[in-house]
This record gives sequence, C-alpha cells and structure tokens, in this order.
Amino acid sequence: MSRVLVTGASGYLGRVLVSKLLAEGYSVTACGMSRADSPFPASVGYVRADLSDAVAAAELLRHWSWDAVVNLAGPVPSAYPQWSDSVDLVSAHVRIAANLRSWIPAGFAGRLVHTSSMTVYGTPSSITVEEDHPRRPMHPYGMAKALAEDTIASGRPIDTWILRFGGLFSTERRGGALFHFMRAAREGRTLEVAASTPTPWNILHVDDAATAIVRCLSSRATSPGPVNISYGEPIELVAIAKQIASRTGVMVERKGDADHPPLDLAIAKAKTLFDWPPVSLKDRLDDLWRAWA
Repeated sequence: MSRVLVTGASGYLGRVLVSKLLAEGYSVTACGMSRADSPFPASVGYVRADLSDAVAAAELLRHWSWDAVVNLAGPVPSAYPQWSDSVDLVSAHVRIAANLRSWIPAGFAGRLVHTSSMTVYGTPSSITVEEDHPRRPMHPYGMAKALAEDTIASGRPIDTWILRFGGLFSTERRGGALFHFMRAAREGRTLEVAASTPTPWNILHVDDAATAIVRCLSSRATSPGPVNISYGEPIELVAIAKQIASRTGVMVERKGDADHPPLDLAIAKAKTLFDWPPVSLKDRLDDLWRAWA
C-alpha cells in the first residue's frame, strides 16, 4: 500500500499524518480544504477540494490511483451546536463519506481507513467501552460521526477500518481542558472544571493518532471494522484536573453539580491488530507539563 490518499490533510491531524507517512516511505496525495497553497513538501501531491460537494469529489476521485485512502475530512465545530442548528454539520460528514465511498473503484483491493470519535458512544452504560457497545450520540457532532461510520461501511465489502479516537491534544494546541488546567496549575490558580452537563471524556495525543493510522496501513489484518484508539485506562474530567493540580498543590473547583462519568475505551482489539499503545498517557502528560512550562 505505497500510494495513499489522505482527505482532510490540511487539518490538525492531517498535517501530522502526512509527515509520518512520508517518513515511512509512502507516496502521498493530500486533499485539503482549509488552505489554497500546499503546506507539504513538493513530493506530496496537494489538491484543494470540498469533498462534501459531489462535483468536487468526482473531479478528484474519478482519477483513482491509490492503494489506500485515509479519510480525515469533516467539519469540527468549535463548540457543540444545538440540534436545531446541526443539519449542515451532520449532512457534510455524510456527504463526504458517501462521495468517497461511491468513487472507490469496483476492482479496488486496497484499504479504507476512516477516522471517527468516542462521541459516537454518548454516555456509555459501562465504564469500559468495547467497540460493540451501543452508539447513543449526545450531540450533533457525535451523530455526524455515527452516520458517517454507517455510510463508510455500506455498499460493496472492502477492507475497512474505522478508528474511534479520544479528543486530540498536543503541545502545539493551545486550547482545550488540558491546556487550561496546566496553565492554571503553573500560575498557582484554582483549576475550574466548568462543564455543566455530564461529560464522558477520553483523550489521545495527535502524534499517537497518526501512529495508529500508519500501523493500520501496514497491519496484516483485514476488515476489522470499528477499533478504539486510546491509552487503555479510565479517563475522567475531574480526576485529570486533580492529577494536574497535584503537581503544584493548587485546588480543583467544580462548577455546577454534574457528575462526569469515567470513560475507558477498551483497546484489546487494537493491541491484537497492531501492538497498541506506543506510549502511556502519563508520559504524554509529562511531556505537556514540560513543554508548557
């Protein structure tokens, strides 16, 4: 699988993934939407296209020349919208998946890797969540991800991998709960957990997400369907805040009365498929603490 198409390549995860693929010797075509100019080396073929548009998708995909495709494309809201404002978000994810799936050639014998999210589970009925746990999205983004999964898995059977990630973080992303917790602890301020509704939460370093995708492409297994990608331990919003606060002895304050359930994405399947995980969550948090000093 030496020739790979990466959709959503100009995004947060896409840029990291393309660099890893190049380092592993893959030939990469990168399709992005957020940039008119290529953010990649000259060896990467870069195409700007909105794959939710059937005409734009056809223009790119009708000239199929890849051994594998990694689908990262889809809008990510800065805040979870209300259901009444979610039609465009949900339909964009479904259209991207449908357009991509419809242009995969009949004779395609390669691999399709589709990235999804822990949000498809909603609030799980158990702490440890296996891949066959019922999907009950709590908000439109989770619904968009669940419907895109179903669209990708429909039609003629091909070698399909659906990776369900926790929320992505890195030293470069200056935002999100981890960043605000660590900045407050460094500054000696109380850490505030502001989520007012129960928030199932799991996290994954963006570099580890990219590593999981690269390992999928080289795995000898075929058609595993959904695969959880996490660190294999329960994650809970207040507990993470307390762990960070303990580094400097500051306090943690919860806003509101919401109990935030722990979420443990089971990773036994990923361990079997491609020797997962490469590092521990503790190591990643230590890296963040040092980088944000």
